[in-house]
Amino acid sequence: MRLINSVSLAAALMLAALSGAGAAHAAIMDKIIVVVNDEVITQSELDAKLEPFVQQARAIYGDKALQARLRDIRDKVLDQMITDKLVISEARRRNIEVPEKEIDDRIADVKKNFKSDDEFTRTMLSQGLTMATLRDHYSTTIMAQRLMGREVMSKIVVTPTDVFNYYKDHKSEFVVPMSAETRMITIRPGKDRDDTAAEGTIKALAEQARNGGDFAELAKTYSEDSYALNGGAMGCVLKGEMLPAIDSAIFSLNVGDVSEPVKTDMGYHIFKVESLCESRAKRFDEVSKDIEHIVYNEKLKKRLDAFMDKLKQNAYIEYKQ
Repeated sequence: MRLINSVSLAAALMLAALSGAGAAHAAIMDKIIVVVNDEVITQSELDAKLEPFVQQARAIYGDKALQARLRDIRDKVLDQMITDKLVISEARRRNIEVPEKEIDDRIADVKKNFKSDDEFTRTMLSQGLTMATLRDHYSTTIMAQRLMGREVMSKIVVTPTDVFNYYKDHKSEFVVPMSAETRMITIRPGKDRDDTAAEGTIKALAEQARNGGDFAELAKTYSEDSYALNGGAMGCVLKGEMLPAIDSAIFSLNVGDVSEPVKTDMGYHIFKVESLCESRAKRFDEVSKDIEHIVYNEKLKKRLDAFMDKLKQNAYIEYKQ
């Protein structure tokens, strides 16, 4: 199915087009491929879900690998669709109700991304949707969210002890790498200077800097990169974040040293280290909020897996193909 041009709307309307919103109608027109309790998955639903993944795979994989990759994608997408249908089916079984006003509010939020109601309607129709299918989509989506909130999210508790124990057991994951306050001078080959001349120039500047020349002033005068105006100051460079050749050059220096020339696609560079900070473990107070999210997500996955396993054990799932 063609993606629409409106970025904000695309997600909302495509969700409606690709979800179970029109399953009852689609069952008449399309081949039913899976029955999940009282819900169905049709061929057109699956095809619509697969389309963006298929296009991406075709752009990446060659002919030999493509078919195997497409089979893998299809299996994973279909499995996710079955999971979604199980949740919707359970929400219906529990008679979870969604007030009409809540659906109105969701649609009103989508409409804010359009210049006019006419533009919204045209885009909706271009996606093969009606207001009824769109409302049905938001109704089932909100039902599913409400069910998951009750049965999964509301039962997750992350205690301070959980957070501290994770920090204690995973200290190696929370390390500030070694860093260096660094200046750089760049000389580029060009129309008036060939590669050999550029290399000669950068070597001369390195020698001048090592023999008492002010590196910052040399950078302002001769450097040919965006750092030149600031005397070549690159700020704090973290070990491992630059190209390997540059990283190696910088972090093999002592404070005050000037590197040998390094060649990259941009030209020739020399570096001067003005200060070094050794790597260190982050303090607990620096990372506690991040760890809280990590622990929460771990508990969420565990509880979600258990909930879905229970739904699958009690479900009727029939493949029609």
